[in-house]
Amino acid sequence: MCIGGVVMGFYYAFGQYYRFAAVEVADAAFRSRAISLVVAGGVAASILGPETARWTRGLYEPAPFLGAFAALSVFSLLTFLVMSFVQMPVAGQRQETVAARPLAQIALQPAFIVAVLAGTLGYAAMQLVMVATPLAMAANDFNFGNTTSVLESHVFGMFAPGFIAGALIARFGVLNVISLGALLICISVAFAVTGIEFWNFLLAIFLVGVGWSLLFIAGTSLLTECCRPGEQAKAQGLNDFLIFVSLTSASLSAGFVLEFLSWNAVALVTLPMAVLIGLSTLWLMAKRRREAHLAL
Repeated sequence: MCIGGVVMGFYYAFGQYYRFAAVEVADAAFRSRAISLVVAGGVAASILGPETARWTRGLYEPAPFLGAFAALSVFSLLTFLVMSFVQMPVAGQRQETVAARPLAQIALQPAFIVAVLAGTLGYAAMQLVMVATPLAMAANDFNFGNTTSVLESHVFGMFAPGFIAGALIARFGVLNVISLGALLICISVAFAVTGIEFWNFLLAIFLVGVGWSLLFIAGTSLLTECCRPGEQAKAQGLNDFLIFVSLTSASLSAGFVLEFLSWNAVALVTLPMAVLIGLSTLWLMAKRRREAHLAL
């Protein structure tokens, strides 16, 4: 199980770079929408994933969920076949007229800091709630069907906003969309701590999924503003390294927080994360307004 989980982790991590690949072939005006549409592709997962688990988990009794892992192998092979037909521009053919800056200089940009906070803390908050929810529902005697429905709503909330997030960024600005994502996570906490009914779990995990989606897409879009030609790879690599460190930490700690504290504690841990994202975004907004005023 552990070795299989590591291999699936590599598969998932590489898949995260699809959004950056979309940026590579999109013009500047379409980048936010390109990122948004790539993430929106996960809408299929909101139905296929939980439903596949529901229908295949008992396929090879008495080994539970062996059928679900077999189905995952089929999905992975289909992904391999699709990606084998994709052609990307050759990196060596791009003209780079400006020398790439050191990674530290890129990372110290205010916009880069906010982009990383949106990605890392948004992912950590979402992962904490996502990992803990089925455990908390099982502890409160919900059946597998109830848990599946809640997880379906969560995955749908994670990816459905991808259809409109790019348009929201174009209309209201990337920082306002980041602020909205942080606000939705705060609202999800309110639903989580007010009860342990089915609808509490459903609304809490749905809203944290939507909040994550907006933070992830807008944060990625903001990250593209921080890079000159030739800097994308190392900036994207650092961003995703930090995101996955936060994701791994959240995954490993979710069960401990739930076991030794409570479901409410899991939800409340995400609150300061969302608040920090919101405050950093307000700081960057104020900084940009001040710079625009001085430039007049």
